[in-house]
Amino acid sequence: MNNSFRAILIFAWITVLVSNADATTNLGFKVAQRNIGDRLEIEKNSASGESCRCPLRLFSFTPRNILFAGSLVSLVALSSTIDQPISSSILDLDEPYANTLSDVGHCYQNSFFILGSAASLYAFGWTYERSDFKRVGLEIIEAFALAGVGTQIIKHLAGRARPFTGDGPGYFTGPTTSSNKYLSFISGDVTSAFALSTVLSEEMRSLPFSVFVYSLASATAFQRIYTDQHWFSDTVGGAIWATAIG
Repeated sequence: MNNSFRAILIFAWITVLVSNADATTNLGFKVAQRNIGDRLEIEKNSASGESCRCPLRLFSFTPRNILFAGSLVSLVALSSTIDQPISSSILDLDEPYANTLSDVGHCYQNSFFILGSAASLYAFGWTYERSDFKRVGLEIIEAFALAGVGTQIIKHLAGRARPFTGDGPGYFTGPTTSSNKYLSFISGDVTSAFALSTVLSEEMRSLPFSVFVYSLASATAFQRIYTDQHWFSDTVGGAIWATAIG
């Protein structure tokens, strides 16, 4: 992706993000605890008096979390049965849109892009005295950090071979500190993209905007398969993990 295209995408994204947020939140961002379920703890931010989300309950051994973990494993296992055909189909694509979609997905998961989005929201909130914008900016950073740490732990425990190694989708070394080529599961880039999309979707409470941001995250999943870096089930696992954290 050339620098001009990247700059246009970033500028367009920040414009859409801030304008959509302002248009859909005349009374501020929707308070996040309203419909997020029992898996999130609500803590009081003593500095601002705003309620914020803290996904601590994800790490407790409750029946709900055990069921979630079992569902995650089952869904990833099911998706792994079609890893090879999906990978082959995407790698065989020879259409102009494939490269463009891959470029968009690559840009969306970039850590500078995600942290830049968080910083832009926080700066907007600070400039116009909107505590809701500042809170969302901080939540993006929190989700990005938690999802990233969890991803690295899972990667090193699984030790799955990447597609380009030629070892096949079923090759796992188990716990490993080896090179990057055996850290396929789960996709860190997809985790980052879906973490950002999940926080924004939860806060905006707008179906069109949610479809938009999750489509961008899905473009990242496409990019990881298209560049032969991940299996389909790697992207599914990353998306589920990020959605739970975000």
